[in-house]
Amino acid sequence: NPNEGAAQAFDSLNSTKWLAFSNTAWLQYQFAGNTQQTVDEYTITSGNDDYGRDPASWQVLGSNDGIHWTLLDTQSNQTFSGRNVSNNYTITTPGSYNFYRLNITANTGGGDLQLAGWGLFSNPLAVPVTQSLTRITGGIASASSQNLPNEGAAQAFDNNPTTKWLAFTPTANLVYQTLTPNVLT
Repeated sequence: NPNEGAAQAFDSLNSTKWLAFSNTAWLQYQFAGNTQQTVDEYTITSGNDDYGRDPASWQVLGSNDGIHWTLLDTQSNQTFSGRNVSNNYTITTPGSYNFYRLNITANTGGGDLQLAGWGLFSNPLAVPVTQSLTRITGGIASASSQNLPNEGAAQAFDNNPTTKWLAFTPTANLVYQTLTPNVLT
């Protein structure tokens, strides 16, 4: 299904997912331009529906040519506390790689395999490489210029790819005020 492909594992949306019609499979991410990134932490987010499709055991691998792989982390018998829940993992001996592969060797018992997201993170700055850990919501959006109420500042933060903010000026400011203090990574 093109709407449940590999790209959906990296789109930062829990409303989408990667689905494989197998109980084992691998998922791979390559950084653009042969750049290498050091990934110290990663998250796996469970899918939206069937618990039996959740990854349970896997390996995280790194490569600079897509042929020769280095084992970075292994997990076994993992579970998720619910649907669209992110579990965090640390790579204790990271390296700098262009390719990262999640090789899922077992799911939790279903015939298929799914996950809503695989996030790769670089510390010590805790900068997300592919997605954010937690989306900040419940704030107030404002802009120095907006023209239509259905294309206002709020649409820039509504997590809906079918809406937008539009300003009929060559320059403008867009502001999001959180209701509680947050750390932006």
